[in-house]
Amino acid sequence: MESFITGVIVIAITTALSVGGFLCFRRVVKADYLSKHHDIADPMLSLVGTLYSVLLGFLVAGAVGRFEEARQTVHGEANAIANVFRLSYGLPDDTRQKLRKLCVSYCTEMVNNEWNQMSVNHELTVRGWILYERLWHTCLKIEANDAAVANIHSALLQAIDEAGDNRRERSIAVNQSLPGALWLVAIFGSVIIISFTYFFSAEKTALQCWMIGMVAASLSLNIFLLVVFSAPFNGVMKISSTAFQLNLELFNHHVDAESMDSDP
Repeated sequence: MESFITGVIVIAITTALSVGGFLCFRRVVKADYLSKHHDIADPMLSLVGTLYSVLLGFLVAGAVGRFEEARQTVHGEANAIANVFRLSYGLPDDTRQKLRKLCVSYCTEMVNNEWNQMSVNHELTVRGWILYERLWHTCLKIEANDAAVANIHSALLQAIDEAGDNRRERSIAVNQSLPGALWLVAIFGSVIIISFTYFFSAEKTALQCWMIGMVAASLSLNIFLLVVFSAPFNGVMKISSTAFQLNLELFNHHVDAESMDSDP
């Protein structure tokens, strides 16, 4: 919510500064003088505007793509842990209980601690890595005495390997950000487009102020989208830990169902 309010404030300030800059510019350069240069300013604005819109579109599309990849990474990790929990049904009782407790502890760590750690410090918790390593070690110690257990063991290793791959991808994604050079291009390009709108003169100044304000607000909204989607684990649209919370609920349902099946 704070990020959303901050975005609205920044957009409002940017729009106000753009309109204020135009009014100051109009005091220095008169409308009659500007109208004589419309034939030159119009095609130049079209060219610059087209180039910048393509660039900004690519930047926003790329940020949205990386955001969705991060979301899929989280879902893949949660699904892999859920598969480990379900596959434990075919193991001996002591190993099954140990794996289940580790799965519950891992998802609890994600929900209660790691997501907050990613949002604040941009890093994963040490306990999360420890729990993941314990899952690995527990599965590696399983003795595949028959074909059924051997198949389960193979599937478990594959699931844990998938969880680890996604966890490492998440560790990278939480520290990724748009390079400073691209931020400079995006912001400076917006300034150029807004500045170009000053070189036109409408019959009514209020109408031109309104149009400049809409242009500034539109550019600011795109920059805001770029900011939001460049940080997938913090901000107004951050990826939540809902997938791991759902795992905990499903784990409880599995345990309850198993208890009912064992009742006479």
